[in-house]
Amino acid sequence: MKKNIVLFCRAGVIILFIISSCKKENEMDKFRSEPPPVITITQVENGLKISWNEVKGRNNYEVQRSIDNFSGFNTLIKFWFVYETFCIDENPIEGVNYYKVAAQKCKRYDINLNSSEKDCRSLESDVVSFNYTNPNGNTEKEK
Repeated sequence: MKKNIVLFCRAGVIILFIISSCKKENEMDKFRSEPPPVITITQVENGLKISWNEVKGRNNYEVQRSIDNFSGFNTLIKFWFVYETFCIDENPIEGVNYYKVAAQKCKRYDINLNSSEKDCRSLESDVVSFNYTNPNGNTEKEK
């Protein structure tokens, strides 16, 4: 009887060890499995409103604008860190503006650190364009 109890206890310890050594999905991996933001753009009185769906587990959103979709966002004009699910671009360029939103999850969150030091993961939206016409008739085109 004692032998059966000892064998049963050993089997239990082995099972617990196996279960505890299995790789648990950490919060950064969970975040990567979330769908990326989907952008909607509408013209409002004071510019363009860029809205997107909430992404669970994010620390913040990074919104970028470019006037040239073919060279990517090297021609970055606007760069915001926002916590809401929308922002207003109060100075869009007359003509086509391209936007993308990245939901970010960082292990270390400090405004003074760069992204690699924060150990961030990003989920990027598709690029969305909007052809902006200034309602006041002022035509400030990007040079």
